[in-house]
Amino acid sequence: MSLFSLRHKKHLTDRLGFIQEAHPIYIYLLSFVVGVLSSLATVGFIKLYELITRFIYNSPSTNFTEIAETTPLWYLFLILTAGGALIGLFTFYFVPYHGHGQGFPHLLYSYRHHSYITPQEGISTTIASSLSLGVGASVGREMPGIFFSTSITSWLCQILRLKGHTLRVLMSAAVGTSLATSLHSSFVGIFFVIEIITFSLTTLDLLPISLAIFTGVFIREFFSEILPPIALHLSVPYEGGIPFLNLFALGIICGLLAYLFIKTLAFTIRSSYYSHIPKWMWPLFGGLGLSLIAINFPEALGLGFGEMSILLRDSIPVMPLLFLLVAKYLAIIFSLGFGFSGGIFTPSIFWGLALGACYASLLNLVYSGGVHTPEMYILAGAAGFSSVTLGAPITLTLLAFEITRDIELTLNIFIVVFFAQVTMKVLHLKSFFHTQYQFLYEDCT
Repeated sequence: MSLFSLRHKKHLTDRLGFIQEAHPIYIYLLSFVVGVLSSLATVGFIKLYELITRFIYNSPSTNFTEIAETTPLWYLFLILTAGGALIGLFTFYFVPYHGHGQGFPHLLYSYRHHSYITPQEGISTTIASSLSLGVGASVGREMPGIFFSTSITSWLCQILRLKGHTLRVLMSAAVGTSLATSLHSSFVGIFFVIEIITFSLTTLDLLPISLAIFTGVFIREFFSEILPPIALHLSVPYEGGIPFLNLFALGIICGLLAYLFIKTLAFTIRSSYYSHIPKWMWPLFGGLGLSLIAINFPEALGLGFGEMSILLRDSIPVMPLLFLLVAKYLAIIFSLGFGFSGGIFTPSIFWGLALGACYASLLNLVYSGGVHTPEMYILAGAAGFSSVTLGAPITLTLLAFEITRDIELTLNIFIVVFFAQVTMKVLHLKSFFHTQYQFLYEDCT
C-alpha cells in the first residue's frame, strides 16, 4: 500500500509538471490557490505580531506612542534589550546563515536562480520578524509577509515539482498578493511585481499574477473588521498653483537623503557582518539604542501608522519634525542595521512623510501666506524618498493616487518622484533591495 501510494504520488506530480507546461489553464488554477494562501498567510502574520505586542506590553493598542504612555520606562527598556538578545539568539541558531541573506534578498536570489525557499527558512524568518515587530523595532511588515507567502508558494511548487518559468510566475503572484493584502491595493501589488521582481516574464504572465492578487484582496475583505485598511486615506483639497521649483527641489532633496540613508544603512549591515562581535549580540545593542530613543521619541518605534496619519492631518512646527526625522532614522539603523528582522517598506514611507512635512513647514516660513496644499508636499516626500529606497517609482506614485484619488495632485507628486529618480541615476545609486542583494550574494561569494 505504501509503495503504491509513493508511485501514485510520483506519477501525479510528474503529470502536473507536464500538464502545467502544456495547458496554461493549470497555471491559472494554481494562481488562484496561491492568491488564497498568500492572503491568509499575510493576514496571519500581521495578527501574530499584533498579538505579540499586546501580550508583551499588556495593551489593547499596537501604537507605541500610546503604549509608552501606559508602560513604565524601565519595562520598555527591559523588553527592547531582552527582546533584542532573544531575537539575536533565535536568529543565530534557527534562521539559516545566522539571518544573513534571509528575507527579500534571499527571495530575489531564489527567483533569479530558480531555487526553492524551504519551509524552515520561511517559518524561522517569520518568527524572527514577528518578535521584532512585537517588541517595537522600527521595521516594516510588508517584506516579512511577502517572504512568508513566497515560502509557502515555493513549498507548494516543490511538492508539485514545478520549476523554471512556472515557479517564477507563482512566486511573483505570491509577492504581489502579499503586498496588495497588506496595503489593501491591487494595483500597487501588480506594479511592485513589475518593477522589482519580474525578470524575463511576458505580458501574458501578468494575467495569472493579477488573478492571484485580485483573489488575495478579495479574501482580505473577510478580515476587514480585524484588519482594517491603513488609515492614510485623506481627501486633499487641491488648489493648484504648485511652483515647479518647489517640486524640483523636493525631488533632489529626496534623492540625496535617500542616497545617504541607503549608504549608511548598508555600511551598518556590512559592519555587523564582518565584525568580530558575536552576531547574536548585535540586536541586543540595537535594543539598547531603541530604548534610549524611546525615552523622548516613542513614536519612532514600531510601524507608526498612527503617526503617519497625524503627519498628514496636522500642521507640525519645523523643529519637532527635524527631531523626529533624526530619531526615526536612528531607530531604523538600530533595527535593520543591528540585526532585527523586518522590512524597509513602511519605515521608508514614514521617513518620507516626515521629510515632506518638514519641507512643507519650511515653505510656510518662506512664503508669507503659507503654501497651498501642504499635504501634497508630505505625500510627495514619501513617494520621492521611498521610490529611491525601494526602486519602485511607479508603485509609490500609484500608492499616492490610492490615498488622494486626485489625478492632478498625483501628477505633481510624480514630478518629485521623477527628479528623485534622476538624482539616483546621477549618483549611480541602486535601491536598498539590490544593494543588499549585491553585498550578500555577489560581494561575499
